[in-house]
Amino acid sequence: MASNLGLKIQKKMVEASKNFSEIPFPNTEGLSFGIKKTPVFVPFANIIGLQDTNKARVHGSTPAHKTHIRQSYEQIGFDKSLGLPTLKPIPNSPDYDPFDGYTRGDVLIEIDGVQGITAWETDTSNISDYERSIYAGRMNPNPAPSAPLVKKDVLAMAKILIRDKQLPGRNRKPE
Repeated sequence: MASNLGLKIQKKMVEASKNFSEIPFPNTEGLSFGIKKTPVFVPFANIIGLQDTNKARVHGSTPAHKTHIRQSYEQIGFDKSLGLPTLKPIPNSPDYDPFDGYTRGDVLIEIDGVQGITAWETDTSNISDYERSIYAGRMNPNPAPSAPLVKKDVLAMAKILIRDKQLPGRNRKPE
């Protein structure tokens, strides 16, 4: 049996996918990819794979963060003015990979009655981790009590990109 909270969130997300004028549009200026103009509602069954790291907030999937997001859903419900997560289409498939906002998706999937998520969709699936990091940093909403992006998050992102040879380190040429 679906919970009242889940049914209410589900209804608001579906409405938001149809009336999205108050949803902040993602900033992809200077990036090699764009975002489709209309958000989509995607059932959880069509979201394949896991986004194992939050590119903009490396420690964003801690139980404390999930608890804070769940409390927000319980107190104010689905607030489209905070923005939407982003999904990346899988070529030749109706499925998507999580791209940004996976912590919110993790919380929603745990609420009984929520069957999917309203999200922005990238216009291509070929996106580098470097650009994904820039995009994720721009997309972080402003959750209380923390800032959208802090210096330690930027440093952690850079370390991951350098390790994965996506960003040249000091005295090292890109491959």
